[in-house]
Amino acid sequence: MKRRWVKVISFIFLPVFLGACATIPTGPSMAVYPGDGKSQQAFYQDDARCKEVALQRTGISPEQAAVESTVNTAVLGTLLGAAMGLGLGALGGRPGLGAGAGAGSGLFLGTAAGAEAGAASARAVQRRYDAEFQQCMYAAGHRVPGVMQMQAPQAAPPSTLLPPPPPQTQYAPPPPPPAASGAPCKPTGRYVRTPSGFQEICE
Repeated sequence: MKRRWVKVISFIFLPVFLGACATIPTGPSMAVYPGDGKSQQAFYQDDARCKEVALQRTGISPEQAAVESTVNTAVLGTLLGAAMGLGLGALGGRPGLGAGAGAGSGLFLGTAAGAEAGAASARAVQRRYDAEFQQCMYAAGHRVPGVMQMQAPQAAPPSTLLPPPPPQTQYAPPPPPPAASGAPCKPTGRYVRTPSGFQEICE
């Protein structure tokens, strides 16, 4: 009876130990450099603060996400395997043996699937954590690889050239009226327009 409990307990805690073996970073997985005019002390303070901010915003650390996902998948695999083994064992007349075999195989397969699910979960959390950390450090004035530092736009120097004067509209002066001569005007039948009206053109 004691050996049976030892097996059950070892099956339950095996995923925890396997999850603990995973090599998951405990902080950001990318480099950030001190910003222009920032001291090393200010960089370390901002680094610690931004790690806290990133952890709060993601809600869980990457290593916790991996362990939880591994354990949950392994436990679910064990339960499903035990249920299937119990059903198959009952068909064969040995439900206890079927349940034990099903639980063992479910734990094994569940742990393998859980390790992959845990790694995928950790990668997703790590990406979110890195993004939050990067935003925080950039906002604090530090240099983040791949992100260009924005500078305030500089005003253009004042222009010393004066704009050209507006164009002036010029009107052509009207033609002069025909000169008055002492000779009588011989009509030509042609007229010219003057400010005082139409005047007949003389020969």
